[in-house]
Amino acid sequence: PDMSDKPEFEGEKLADMWDPDEFRNDGQNGLEQIYNNYKQWIEKREKELQEDDMYSQLDDNLRITAETNLGLCRASLLRIKKGIDFICEDSKARLAFCFMNKVMHTKMDWDKRNDKSWKGLKWREFQMAFILQSLRGVAGIDKEDAEKCDVLWFPTGGGKTEAYLGIT
Repeated sequence: PDMSDKPEFEGEKLADMWDPDEFRNDGQNGLEQIYNNYKQWIEKREKELQEDDMYSQLDDNLRITAETNLGLCRASLLRIKKGIDFICEDSKARLAFCFMNKVMHTKMDWDKRNDKSWKGLKWREFQMAFILQSLRGVAGIDKEDAEKCDVLWFPTGGGKTEAYLGIT
């Protein structure tokens, strides 16, 4: 998929932030835009399901499947929101998030030290969404989330390894 129109989040800048409002709303690096973008995408799919002629012709099983999957999307959206709130409201979580960004940025800096085009670690939106929705379960404060096993699917070279290392 074309990811050029999606926001990217600068690891080095996220590592140096501390103000919760900055984490939420700092222009390009503000985490709330992940929540807002995903919410808009879900709402658009729900509207299509209700109004689009193509979807009105779906048999009941497919319609139920679509509605079920949109419900799962809404649950994921809520987990992303809770992850943002966790970083903003818990200083230990915020420190760990900053440290993760610093470590990942530094590691990539070392790997790319001979690459003149390297401009620093930039998380893709799906990577940051995965990290945010996983935080509370990994930290052990959300027992229901801790029982979930999320799997990322993205083509080779898309950044899955970095997202998994980040949450680790």
